[in-house]
Amino acid sequence: FVISNVLTAFLASSYPVTAIFKLVSYSVPFYAVVKAVGDDTDFDYIEYMLSWFTIVLLAGVVAIPVGSLNYVNGDFQGILLHPNTFGLFGAVYVGLASYQLASGKDVDSKVFRIICIALALVMLYMSKSRTGMFSALIFVAAAYVLSDRMQIAPKIVLGIIVVAIGVIYLRLVPELSDAVPKFIPKRGETRLLESRDAMREDFEASYAANPLFGTGFLVPFSEGVRDYSLSFNLVAEPGNLIYAVVGNSGIVGTILFVLYIGYIALCSGRRKLLLAVIPLMISMGEVAFFSTNNMAVWYYVMYGVCLAYDRENENLYIEDEQQVPENT
Repeated sequence: FVISNVLTAFLASSYPVTAIFKLVSYSVPFYAVVKAVGDDTDFDYIEYMLSWFTIVLLAGVVAIPVGSLNYVNGDFQGILLHPNTFGLFGAVYVGLASYQLASGKDVDSKVFRIICIALALVMLYMSKSRTGMFSALIFVAAAYVLSDRMQIAPKIVLGIIVVAIGVIYLRLVPELSDAVPKFIPKRGETRLLESRDAMREDFEASYAANPLFGTGFLVPFSEGVRDYSLSFNLVAEPGNLIYAVVGNSGIVGTILFVLYIGYIALCSGRRKLLLAVIPLMISMGEVAFFSTNNMAVWYYVMYGVCLAYDRENENLYIEDEQQVPENT
C-alpha cells in the first residue's frame, strides 16, 4: 500500500512531496503502534483506553449545563474541541464498552458500564453526529450478536422484542417520532447527505483522472498543477473512507488496503472482530483513520489488540471459561 502510494505521488499527484509526507505520517505510526501493541500480550489496552475515555465522558456529563463552553451552534461537544470530534469519541467509547461487556470481563462493573453507554448515546444525540450515533447503535447490536453469553435463538427473540418495543414507542410518543427525522438531516440540508455533494464531486474528479492508481494520498487534485513544495495548508476532505482510499489510491491501492485490513480482521477471531470493525464504521462519515493527530492512534491500538492473540486464544478475556474435564 505504501509503495503503491509513493509511485502514485510521483506519477499522478498534483502535490507529490506533500502526499508522501502525509503517507509517512500515517504509515509509520500505524506500523509502530500495531506492532508494539500486538507484541505486548501482558497489558489490557482496551481497559486502559476505557479508563481514560470514561473520565472524558463523565467530565462531559458534568459540563452539560455550561452551554457557552460545551456547545457549538447548538451541538454538544463535551470537553472536546468540536461536536464531530465528540461524535468519533462517543462512538469509539460505546464500541469498546460493548466489546468489554460482550467479552464478559466487566462482570463487577457491568451496571456502571451500561449506564456509561446510555450516557454516551444521549450525548451523541446532543452532538448531532449522525455517523457517531448510528455507528454506536450498530456496535451495541454487534456486541450483542457476537457475545457467547446467550444462545442464538434467545438472542433473536430478545432482539425482535426490543425492536418491536422501540417501534411502538416511536409510533405512540410524538416527541420521539418527531426527533428521529429531525436528527438525520444536517442543519440547512434540503435533502439527505446534501452536505456531502462537494466531497463526492472531488472524489469523482480524482477517480476520473487516474482510476487505477489515484491522485495522491490525502491531497487535493488540481488538473495541470505539479507542486513539489511541502505544504501544511493543503486540506483534503474526502468525506468517508471509501472516497479517501479509492479516490486517493485508486483501484490498486484500494485492493492493497482491503488486503491488509482484511488480514487484521481475519486474525482477530470472531469475538474481537468488533474491534476491527469500529475504526472502519466510524470512518464512513468522519475520516480520522489516517489522522494521527486525531483519533487514529486509538484505532491502531485496537488493530494491535486484534493481532495480539490468535483464534485459539480468543477466549483469553473470558474469566469464567468452562473447564473441560479430563478423561479418566
